[in-house]
Amino acid sequence: MANRVVHVAANQNGDVWCVDDSERIWVSPNPGGGARTWSTPTDGFAVKIAINNTYAFCVNHSNQVFVIPLGGTTWFPFIGAPLATDVAIGTDSNDFALVDVLSRIWRYNFSTSAWEEPDPRGIAVQVALRDFDHLYCVNRVREIFYFDTAKNLWQEAKERKAQDIDFIPGGGIYPWEHWIVDENGYFWRWTDANKWQNPATGGRGVQMVAVSKDHIWSVNNQGQLWEWVDGRSPAWIEHKIPFPGFYYTVVWGDTLTSIAKHFGKTVQDLLDANPSIVNPDLIFPGQVILIPA
Repeated sequence: MANRVVHVAANQNGDVWCVDDSERIWVSPNPGGGARTWSTPTDGFAVKIAINNTYAFCVNHSNQVFVIPLGGTTWFPFIGAPLATDVAIGTDSNDFALVDVLSRIWRYNFSTSAWEEPDPRGIAVQVALRDFDHLYCVNRVREIFYFDTAKNLWQEAKERKAQDIDFIPGGGIYPWEHWIVDENGYFWRWTDANKWQNPATGGRGVQMVAVSKDHIWSVNNQGQLWEWVDGRSPAWIEHKIPFPGFYYTVVWGDTLTSIAKHFGKTVQDLLDANPSIVNPDLIFPGQVILIPA
């Protein structure tokens, strides 16, 4: 059943995109100081998503990879992309990276219009990308690695273990900084002082995206979406997405009557929520039906 956020992505413009556990994609443009609104303007479904100021990049439950320009409504298959489990897009560039179904790491080379493995020894479950030359990953045992372009190999960052990692614009002598969610769900930032700092106290997460050095979005174990802003009181604010219900995939032997009875609804409830169903006696295995709230 839905009503849980499973993944969140944000860009430097303040736009936020989420995926719920029905694989529906929710979009909230920067409200410019007003209240956030959420909608589902695109035709796609996803399990993981990444965005920058130009594109959104996603992978669906069949491990297929798609891309869409921000502001668009139609997702396009990323031709030639390996089947993937995680995707990343450059924070300040239109570079793409992914983890394939064998846990190998790939990045897209625009100069050759081809996907390539920077180092076949790289194995990951999650990947983060600033640009073509700055690639980070987390492996199955939550070790953090970065790709050393000069040496053309992966190097381990041994200070901490992580569930998730992201880049942000930094300051001082370090133009970029890193945020992680550690193995216990706490948030850490690698600072200009060359050490880890835990400024986002009071929060626990399983996935997050950093927007700036004082602003992150996070999803916790309960599928709740939270925003943290340093200096704000309270620092953590929950954002509730107006889920219309949840989506159910029809299996062999289902009827609209049996589905309605199972979820405590009437057949008319399901017909009202699913105007594409013309004949209530005709549904198919694999068909996705909205069960209204």
